[in-house]
Amino acid sequence: MVLSNLRRTMQVGGLTEGSGNRILGSAVSSEKCRVTFHGRNATLIIGDRCSLDNSNFKLYDGAVIAIGENSRYTGSILAHIGCLVTLGANLQANGFLNISSAEETKVTLGKDCLISSATIRSSDMHPIYDLETNERVNMGADVTIGDHVWFGQESIVLKGVTIGSGCVLALRSMVTRDVEPNCVVGGSPAKILRRNIRWHSNLPLRRGLTDHPSMIRP
Repeated sequence: MVLSNLRRTMQVGGLTEGSGNRILGSAVSSEKCRVTFHGRNATLIIGDRCSLDNSNFKLYDGAVIAIGENSRYTGSILAHIGCLVTLGANLQANGFLNISSAEETKVTLGKDCLISSATIRSSDMHPIYDLETNERVNMGADVTIGDHVWFGQESIVLKGVTIGSGCVLALRSMVTRDVEPNCVVGGSPAKILRRNIRWHSNLPLRRGLTDHPSMIRP
């Protein structure tokens, strides 16, 4: 159930007796945070020392949203029936990270990801059918993001994509296919711009300074 310190700052709907809905853990800050349960047996898991200011969570039947420890999250997450959304530890969202999941898919972000602002979708949310065969042509699919991925401003990741660890998504990239580890991608649809890179969240204090590789976490 919701801990007392969360009740003072979170707006929670649908957490009724016998619903099976749960909030596990607590946030150090949750101003303007709203959690809405639509249905039964859904769970929001909050890791230690998380900040959830200006965030909105919607969970439907059997959905799970899990946020790793030491994360700062701002944005909205929709977890439709049977979906699982997992954000790894040490996530830093400087802008909104909006995630939409449906069709019993999984959205997974690894640890140490950095978000300028981004959108991730595991479903188009509306079906499209072939006129001749009547077969659906846009099924939802899992999205998997590795560790230490930097999302540039207004970047987008669409259904069925896997992005390897250590990647950088350039400004307004739209990623529609898998990306190998340690790459910079950009464009719409995104293409690999450079391979075999590493990046660090701290900018050198003076131009020309370069951190030694041993100082860079994987």
